Amino acid sequence: MQKLVISILLSLFINQLLAQTNWTIYGTVKDSAGKPIELVNVKVLNSNNGTVSNKDGEYTLNIKDKKEVILMFSRINYAEKEFALSYKSQPAKIDVVLTPKDEELSEVKITDQKSKEKGLTHIEPKLLDNIPNITGDKIQTFIKTLPGVASANELSSTYSVRGGNFDENLVYINGFEVFRPVLLQSGQQEGLNMANPDLVSNIEFSAGGFSAKYDDKMSSVLDIKYKKPKEFGASASVSMLGASGHIEGSHFNRRFTHLTGIRYKIHNTC
Repeated sequence: MQKLVISILLSLFINQLLAQTNWTIYGTVKDSAGKPIELVNVKVLNSNNGTVSNKDGEYTLNIKDKKEVILMFSRINYAEKEFALSYKSQPAKIDVVLTPKDEELSEVKITDQKSKEKGLTHIEPKLLDNIPNITGDKIQTFIKTLPGVASANELSSTYSVRGGNFDENLVYINGFEVFRPVLLQSGQQEGLNMANPDLVSNIEFSAGGFSAKYDDKMSSVLDIKYKKPKEFGASASVSMLGASGHIEGSHFNRRFTHLTGIRYKIHNTC
């Protein structure tokens, strides 16, 4: 009886060993030019069994307890490939060629604003608040940072362009030429500028090559336009040298608009 039990158990063990289907798949992965592809994922679908190819594009994968598998080859920027394989008593060699994957990107639109006037550079008024200055004149201080523009001194808002004189710069405010932009001057120190930066909506500057309608000067053109209010707005600022503020608004379905600014600056005449 004991021998019978042992025989039965031994028979079951042998049958279990024979039932196991362990086999090996190996090969290389290359591109269409015949160059090996490294780090290709080689995986048996619906399982955790997988490997990656080495720098020579070679891979080896052991399959356990499966007679049929689907092998998937994948890598970034390459199209995936799948192969259905059946059990083989000898190692199976599968060489794979991967092709680059073409991806169609969604449409990208890039828009920007550019002045229609030839030779004019548009200056965003919001940038004026980021420019430190001691004269209180944000516009002229910003102009002096542009290429080809030189300043008389740090206390002055006057500037010269490409070696020209300081009086060869044309300044327009709302279409009117301003012959003397500075309201008051004492020595090297200047007072308020005619253009109030709090009221400005558009600034255009040219250091040469401007339109024929700007033919009164030789060096540069500074064209400033004030706001046309569409809604309520206000601002205020205070410094050791002065203060400024403005208020704007629109009423009666934009039939009536107002734009008011006030400025004060300490002017040392000593």
